[in-house]
Amino acid sequence: MNKESIEAVLHEEYVISKREYNDLVAESAKVTDKIEKSIQFYERYCSNLQAFINSTIVHDNMIKTILEKPEELLAPGYPGSDFKNFTNFFLLINGQLNQFQTIRKTLHDTIINRLKIINSEFNSGIQYLSLENQKAANIRNAAIQAYSEINEKIATQANTIEILYSKFQDSKSEKMKNKLSKACEEYQIFLGLRNQRYKEMRTAHIKAIQAYNDSVYRIKMLELSRSSNHKETIQFHSKIIADCIKKTEHIIEKFHAVHRDWNEDINIFLMKTGISRSSWKPLEFVPPKFSFEDSRIDSPLPPKPGFGNPAPIAMCQAINDYSPTHDGEVSASKGDRFYVFDNLTGPNSYVCCPHGEGFIPSTAIHKIEGEYYLVTTPTVALEEGFLSASAGEILRFISDCDGSKMFENLKGMVGKVPDDYIVSF
Repeated sequence: MNKESIEAVLHEEYVISKREYNDLVAESAKVTDKIEKSIQFYERYCSNLQAFINSTIVHDNMIKTILEKPEELLAPGYPGSDFKNFTNFFLLINGQLNQFQTIRKTLHDTIINRLKIINSEFNSGIQYLSLENQKAANIRNAAIQAYSEINEKIATQANTIEILYSKFQDSKSEKMKNKLSKACEEYQIFLGLRNQRYKEMRTAHIKAIQAYNDSVYRIKMLELSRSSNHKETIQFHSKIIADCIKKTEHIIEKFHAVHRDWNEDINIFLMKTGISRSSWKPLEFVPPKFSFEDSRIDSPLPPKPGFGNPAPIAMCQAINDYSPTHDGEVSASKGDRFYVFDNLTGPNSYVCCPHGEGFIPSTAIHKIEGEYYLVTTPTVALEEGFLSASAGEILRFISDCDGSKMFENLKGMVGKVPDDYIVSF
């Protein structure tokens, strides 16, 4: 295979691995945006509550005004002529408003801050993976460049040898013979360096692909963790959220009821005393407004990104038949073999099996112990005894055979895979 063909194959392999990584990052960015919108939604709700709370300042000013000039605001004989009744009324209202402080703080601390932490932890993980991938890509690019440069030197040296050989044919001199001999020795050195540069390039290439495949797996794990934490946060605090809405609605209803009573008392007083509104305007109380527009606590859970072409960490087998009891679970028949994404330490594990992908109780499966290898480059079994495998697939080591490793895939097929196409993990 010539230099151009080698570089073309490497480029195609690299592009395939990078594409899956970029697609998953783009899908995860949509989930990040979804959670950000949830955060903005709850922040708007808290902002509305804070504006409601701030109306206590207006009431404090009302109390101050009443205390300073009660005779201008309170008519003789009015049921509230004793200005203490008015001040007590506003103090009572402020006490109700201050309940919103507790509601706002609860929402802010238990929902908003938690969602921000969930997104922040995920974004930090993505940034770390991006830096690791860039390092591997830089090393790969440098290795490809070094391989290309040694090929250029070989081509130049071959041309030099042709020129020297032509001159030697003409002169047959000892001096020209020595130059030709030295040029041939340098050519052999360059060939040796090319072999070394090729191995270095191939190693860097495999590591770069491995970095992307590993990143795909780790992003899926990060996304699973983020989705689980988000769901837990919303579900665990759903009662708190419902209580906040209920209390908000109750207090607002109470304000409007007090406002109606306030106006009714004034109207009765005016009718009894014969005082017209044009000659005397009592202190007007307007209940604070709170709009529920865009404040419904019904933001949906973020979608889970697709998990096609999984990068699992082990093979497992179903202990018993299992039928799903919740959304997101998969069914399994006893003896089914499938990939698993974690070490079965939690109550549920994410698996990829013949029936699809999803969760299954960890107690329903057991891990097939062994040493596992990740396929970094697709390979086709062109010879008998070899095993075809796809990039991202994992294989279980069986034994050494004639200096080669024997592996078993998920379907139970056994065969050899070249060392350059796999990596232990």
